[in-house]
Amino acid sequence: MSDSPRCDFAFDPHKFKSAYRALQYIFSCKTIGDATAYEIFFEKQCQEANPEAVRLQTEMSYIDTVDNYINHSLDVCSTQKMNKVSTIIKLVAGMSTFHVTEQQFFCVCALDGVVMRNGVQIHDANKNVHISIQHKYKYFLLAFWLIKNIQTICQQRINSFVRINGRDKSIQLIIQTFNETYNTDDDDYSRVFTWAYEMVTNCLTRTVRQNMDSSATST
Repeated sequence: MSDSPRCDFAFDPHKFKSAYRALQYIFSCKTIGDATAYEIFFEKQCQEANPEAVRLQTEMSYIDTVDNYINHSLDVCSTQKMNKVSTIIKLVAGMSTFHVTEQQFFCVCALDGVVMRNGVQIHDANKNVHISIQHKYKYFLLAFWLIKNIQTICQQRINSFVRINGRDKSIQLIIQTFNETYNTDDDDYSRVFTWAYEMVTNCLTRTVRQNMDSSATST
């Protein structure tokens, strides 16, 4: 891969929603059933060109494509005098939970170095990580935290569903009921993750492009 990201990358919400439905279906099978057994079964079905397995695998690959673009964009940021931005984003991604607290005193924004009076602090539940930023950056950081924790969030949702609805039901019926209930384009989680991925890809594309243009102008 080149040192410069594809600044023409265009996030496709429709492809992402299809990919998310496929991903959530796979997560439900692995979480509700036996994860190892299902992984072996699914891999074998793909190898044997089972149409449904191939479809799921193909649709899920779009998330891998977007993830690769995001990761490469962050690598480029770290080499374009934006190392601080890349470091902060990766710190946020590693937080176990995401909390926002208003700040009513002067401090320096960790992302751009601007002195501010009324910023916010991003932190986890135990405040092991705490970062002061301007208000305008909080939704980007929230979006990034969401996409880096998509598997954990989806698994927690599935486990919650099973606790409430799984009594005296077969594994197959629980999986079927879960997906009939939640695996739609109108599902709240689908909309939230689509928003998160679109915001992160668009912001990173814009930031890297602007920095590249600025570097070209100064040379």
